[in-house]
Amino acid sequence: MSSDAGVARRAGVLLVGGGLAATRTAQALRADGYDGSVILASEEHELPYDRPPLSKEMISAGAGPSRLLSDEDARAAGLEVRLGHRAVGLDLTARRVRFDGDLPDIGYERLVVATGARPRTLPVLAGAACARTLRTVEDSRWLRARFVPGAKVVVVGAGFVGLEVAATARGAGCEVDVVEAAASPLERAVGPELGGWLIERHRDQGVRVRCGVCVASWAPCGDGVQLELSDGAQLAADVVVVGVGITRDLSWLAGAGLDVHAGLTVDACGRTSDPAVFGVGDITCVHDADGVCTVTQHWTATTTQTGRVAATMLARPAPPTARDEGYVWSDQYDMKIQLVGAMAGAARLMDDSAEASRFLAEYYRGDRLVGAAAVNCPRDLLKRRLALRSGG
Repeated sequence: MSSDAGVARRAGVLLVGGGLAATRTAQALRADGYDGSVILASEEHELPYDRPPLSKEMISAGAGPSRLLSDEDARAAGLEVRLGHRAVGLDLTARRVRFDGDLPDIGYERLVVATGARPRTLPVLAGAACARTLRTVEDSRWLRARFVPGAKVVVVGAGFVGLEVAATARGAGCEVDVVEAAASPLERAVGPELGGWLIERHRDQGVRVRCGVCVASWAPCGDGVQLELSDGAQLAADVVVVGVGITRDLSWLAGAGLDVHAGLTVDACGRTSDPAVFGVGDITCVHDADGVCTVTQHWTATTTQTGRVAATMLARPAPPTARDEGYVWSDQYDMKIQLVGAMAGAARLMDDSAEASRFLAEYYRGDRLVGAAAVNCPRDLLKRRLALRSGG
């Protein structure tokens, strides 16, 4: 039997994933002159779109998805987009990917894995119809229909996504409770100074933030649920939004024989343990020369990574490996939150005026600047970002 039996077609490059990493890599391949066949296989039923607006504009304003690729763009670039294709298996010897359901396999000469990360679910909320994570356009549309004045919304998890959803729900007139297991929300991500300051701004907006507790159980209550927390408190909810971190689906990759760790293990140019397979975006982790593992989880890091991967696949000089600046942003209420570098070491508060919703802090290891956090101080943040690029 031919190794191509049951294969719908064989691509020059097959990209598995439908987000920023897959789209930008496909576009970079074309920009670098690759003229072979390119298939982008996405498990979603929407053309690729940007995810940051999902927790904000798409819920609050009912905006459509911010497209990364339109039908016209795909045709002009000669990209074949296959929607509703969820990868479940990989044969490295035959160079083919298996998909869920009755969809035929797709073969490849080169494979790019760009399946990203997924929100973690809470087993304790299994079966609760009003509980939802947020990752897709469908999730945003579902939440928008339920964020109406007076609705009782409980957000589980006080990370950036959870707080963005809380701000959006409060702006829609919902009653909002945030339940966070950690005693100091956001401390690991942004440090206790900014974390505590942000939580107080949410409380100023009428959000009830409960720290050091978690959901213990739930029971049906009308169209919603009655939650019991670990401290015995009871919360009624019409909608529960779960934002407790991410996970990566590595089972189909590890089962095929690829090296995985915290993610799909790649080098700085996206090469995996198989010479025909590359990885890019949130699904990946990079091991440096000292064996230190770093996961890819920043929008800006992904955009720079895609150019290096495309160039490497075409055996062309890759752009210089740029240090991941750790640049992150978040929009909550009227606050533009920006972070760069590491929120670790000694913090020097430069501005924390709650009334003006301004915050600025520098983070040092010894005398060396290693990070900065700013709220509604974009120019100040830019100065620190430039200083970090020049070595602090």
